[in-house]
Amino acid sequence: PRTALIGRTAQLARLVELWREACGGAGRAVLMSGEAGIGKSRLVEELGHAAVDAPYLRLGFQCSALHVDTPLYPVIQRIERNLGFEETDTEATRAEKLEANFGPIFPDDPRALTLFADLLSLPTQSRPRLPSEPPKARRDRLLAALCTLLVRLSESQPVLVIVEDAHWIDEV
Repeated sequence: PRTALIGRTAQLARLVELWREACGGAGRAVLMSGEAGIGKSRLVEELGHAAVDAPYLRLGFQCSALHVDTPLYPVIQRIERNLGFEETDTEATRAEKLEANFGPIFPDDPRALTLFADLLSLPTQSRPRLPSEPPKARRDRLLAALCTLLVRLSESQPVLVIVEDAHWIDEV
C-alpha cells in the first residue's frame, strides 16, 4: 500500500498538466532537483499512477557513482532490459532480439543497428559496415541514433523518460 502524498499537491498537479500536454503532442521536459530524500522519486511515482488513463512507454535510467567511467551505462542497461536480454542468452540470441525489436524501428538505416550492436558489445561482422571515422564522429552518430530511437518510439505512444541521479551521469 502506498502512503499518502503530503504537501505536494501543487507540484503533482503541475506534472500531470505537463504530462497531458506531452501526450497531446507538445514535447515537455521537467528538471526536478533537490537534496536526497525530499520526495523527487515519489512525485514521479505518483505521476505514473496519475498518467494511467492512456498507454505510454516509461523509460527509466538509473545513473550511479559506480559507473561514471562507463559511457552510456544507464542507456545500455535500459536497452538490454527492454530487449529482454537474459544472462543465459548467447550473442546470437541477443543479436536476434536486437534485430527483431530495432529492425522495424530503423528500416531505412541498417547501420543504426550496427551502432546498437557495437554499443551492446555484440558482433557486428554480419551487419552493414560503418564508415571509418574518428571516435567522436562515431559517438555523435550513436547519439543521433539514440535520439532517433526515442523520437520513433514516441510516434506510437507518449514516452516518459526518467533519469535518476543525473549528477552521476557520464560525460559522453
